[in-house]
Amino acid sequence: TLLTVLLGFYPLANWKDAVYLFLYPTNYIFLFWLMILYVPFYIVAWLSKRYKNVFEITLAIILASWLMVYALFINKSIYHIDNVEKPFIMFLYFASMLIGGLFKKYFTYYQTQKKKTAIWNFVLLFLSTGIYFASKIAFSKWQKIAPLQILNQVSILFVLYFVFAVAIRLENRLKRWNTKVNAVFKYFANITLQIYIVQFVILRQWQGLVFPLDFAVVTCAILLAASALYFSEYFIRKGIFAVGQKIKNQRESRREKEQNAND
Repeated sequence: TLLTVLLGFYPLANWKDAVYLFLYPTNYIFLFWLMILYVPFYIVAWLSKRYKNVFEITLAIILASWLMVYALFINKSIYHIDNVEKPFIMFLYFASMLIGGLFKKYFTYYQTQKKKTAIWNFVLLFLSTGIYFASKIAFSKWQKIAPLQILNQVSILFVLYFVFAVAIRLENRLKRWNTKVNAVFKYFANITLQIYIVQFVILRQWQGLVFPLDFAVVTCAILLAASALYFSEYFIRKGIFAVGQKIKNQRESRREKEQNAND
């Protein structure tokens, strides 16, 4: 938020603006949903080390609850299911986290899967991605099919599944590539969260441009802003750890002097 204010995307004229932007609800309420979900995800991950099928059972419960809440409480007359400012999006976020946890659990299996299966995963990734975008366009244009919009969210999980399946399979092959090429892949992997955060505001700034100029400008702006945010966080974290280490060293030094004095 501070970065977007400094770049002039959001005005900061008075204390009310400061409260809205920095405390609540902020323009990034979806990050609040994500932060909340790390708590139950941590508990699930901790329990999975002690009991079998914790991820699988939790995912099944989340999917069932997701469908039930959609059927009973969500307004299905308009297409709005992918609104990241509404708490209903937390079902999609948490299901995505759990799928990530499952791939971590079965990482070795996906790395060693048969070549034929790997090829099919690649094909199904393209098909599921096409279905997702087609459904998004269809629900945006035809109001009559709005009651079925939950399918758009479910299709994201299929895309996510095949992204993981393909990426894990390719990991060992990517490691054999040129070191500089690998560094580029690793860098983009590291800034995915930052890209997700900054695209929210940047897309709104240049949405009036003509295609393909809008795509080029927005992509460059997102990558630059995401990189700025990433390195800002990096130096902030580095500074915090440095201060923490200094305090720790001072405490250890005092204990050592006290121990020597007692001896």
